[in-house]
Amino acid sequence: KNSSLVADFSCSDGDGVDCGSLVAGDLVITEIMANPVGEDRGSEYFEVYNASSAAIDLDGLTLVYSLADGSNEKTHDVDALTIEPGDYLVLGTADADALAEYMDYGFGNDLGALRNAGAALALRCDETEIDRTEYPSAEGKDGIASILDGEAGPDYTANDDVESYCDATTEFATGLFGSPGEA
Repeated sequence: KNSSLVADFSCSDGDGVDCGSLVAGDLVITEIMANPVGEDRGSEYFEVYNASSAAIDLDGLTLVYSLADGSNEKTHDVDALTIEPGDYLVLGTADADALAEYMDYGFGNDLGALRNAGAALALRCDETEIDRTEYPSAEGKDGIASILDGEAGPDYTANDDVESYCDATTEFATGLFGSPGEA
């Protein structure tokens, strides 16, 4: 990998490091598994797509989880992690040393359990919101991820509308339907 292709991006809580060239839409939340079959802890995830033309160092990016109205916010600051242009990363509720094979990064219990309905996920660098999505209800849809409609490329404005999501139909693990880490 050529380090000169990594976007000039870094985030930091406290000392106000500039977020460089990262702008809204460079990263897109594309898939959410809020209601896996069985134990939720360690199996819930969401997927992020790099829509930019350069690799992005996510160290210091803040993952934000809240109710749809923005209340009850919980956060996690990402540690050393890079996403290549056009790639997908899967971020999950697992501890870093106990990731499911389809997860790239674990934020443990920092965000708590993902609600099955009425919640939002966001990606933030300092005060800049890179992407935010409210996701559709997963009530009664055990093991079925909500995914952005594959007819169009990942777009950070498309995921603003819960109607842009559909139920996954591809079984990637026993009882789990989605496409973590893939288009």
